[in-house]
Amino acid sequence: MIKNIECLYLHETFEIDEKMIAVISLDKKYAQYGRSIIIHAEQGVFLIDRTTKQLMNTFNKINRGGILYSKVVAEISLIKRNIPLVNGTTLYMPMTGSSKFSADWIGLHMIEEFKQTQKIANFTTIFGEKINLDFPQGNLSGRLHDACYFSEFHIDAWIISTESMHGTAVFSAHAGLVRQFVGCNCATHLTLPKKFADVTIFTDSITLRVLKEFSKDDVEVSFVESYKVKLRRLSKMKSI
Repeated sequence: MIKNIECLYLHETFEIDEKMIAVISLDKKYAQYGRSIIIHAEQGVFLIDRTTKQLMNTFNKINRGGILYSKVVAEISLIKRNIPLVNGTTLYMPMTGSSKFSADWIGLHMIEEFKQTQKIANFTTIFGEKINLDFPQGNLSGRLHDACYFSEFHIDAWIISTESMHGTAVFSAHAGLVRQFVGCNCATHLTLPKKFADVTIFTDSITLRVLKEFSKDDVEVSFVESYKVKLRRLSKMKSI
């Protein structure tokens, strides 16, 4: 693919969406062409002039919370590296875990099969296309297991929350590799939400992280605590 880079067009106005199959970082020697390559289910293969990190930092356009949701799930599960981006069955996994560099990303909801060949991850898309990405460290199956957990957590929390309002959550019937570890009984999967109280802990953690972000430059540390008290008061019924 790299040898044909001159044949690719630069998509100057591309906005992130869930139809991306892969987001690949370009080496600096190709900077004259662009900074990333996108493999897209509908728009084909093209270049963008943003790094993969800059593009994936706009994931909030898909799930509103960006990586915040994943950070909270990571704290609950104690998964500290290679944190994916998730919105239900839409799941993007980084191929490397370092925040110092722009990683390659793969959309697991767009992948049908995988295998690891030494330090290369071989993926087959739901359309039958082959994509090979560098996978410098780790076990690919284990990495996929941890990434899919984030989607399962998001989905289970969504279902429990919706059912608490007597509603029904509906997800895509085909989710690629995303649902392949459902039913796993490992220690990580035991932390999946099982009741509404578990979902409340998740949403409270998100609220707390937001409040801390707003208050991190304030002189008074009590800012967060005062707002937590106010939130509790607002959640209680008041006499009319």
